[in-house]
Amino acid sequence: MLSELPADADNSRALADALPRALQDEINDAALSILGALAKQQGAEATEAVRKALEVPDYLVRRRAADVLRERAGGASAQGRRIETVNTRNHREDYERAASRAGKNVRAIVSTDKGALTIELLAEDAPLTVDNFVQLARRNYFNGITFHRVVPNFVIQGGDPRGDGNGGPGYQIRCEINMSPYARGAVGMALSGKDTGGSQWFVTHSPQPHLDGGYTVFGRVVEGLEVVDRIARGDRIRSVQIVETKASRR
Repeated sequence: MLSELPADADNSRALADALPRALQDEINDAALSILGALAKQQGAEATEAVRKALEVPDYLVRRRAADVLRERAGGASAQGRRIETVNTRNHREDYERAASRAGKNVRAIVSTDKGALTIELLAEDAPLTVDNFVQLARRNYFNGITFHRVVPNFVIQGGDPRGDGNGGPGYQIRCEINMSPYARGAVGMALSGKDTGGSQWFVTHSPQPHLDGGYTVFGRVVEGLEVVDRIARGDRIRSVQIVETKASRR
């Protein structure tokens, strides 16, 4: 284990050399492990290597680097600045596309090993979250991904390409907390902290009011709740089809 390496100049240099390569990987496991090992190393070379990790897009890596530098500074802030969670990738066309769905019916038909469910996407309550989900679905991102977490009478959760709860698309999106409650069949973004959503999402089996105000609700299951109840850990998402139509006038 890297964390068991003794503190010496050779190990410090090897870890400092390895970190830049790990930071280029979309999966952050190696970078987090190296940062943990560098926390035990002494000297300017190790400190400078950790400091460079403050500039990468991955929030968890930046937060770990800030924690290491804070520990090395005796608990004081080494940088005198906040570690923000989101390095947004959105541009004007992304906002325009998300806004254009106002007043439309947007649905996702999710085909799984246990059948199909239809999600009404809340394009006005969570426009950027819905847009992120739609863009991933249209890239076939979710196809073949498992529901890696199933907790009876609570949630089913999927969208992680790694299947262990730690994977994602390589970027984060902001939370869009709204007034939609976590009733049965609510669809929400899974997080590892504020503004850390990406591609993992969950569906509630039953009302979960303790989640209200903490996780973005961006959809609700309008057909196929019985499929949600049948899904077990390891079942796969076969495809996600997005259907956008104009809302009918009443």
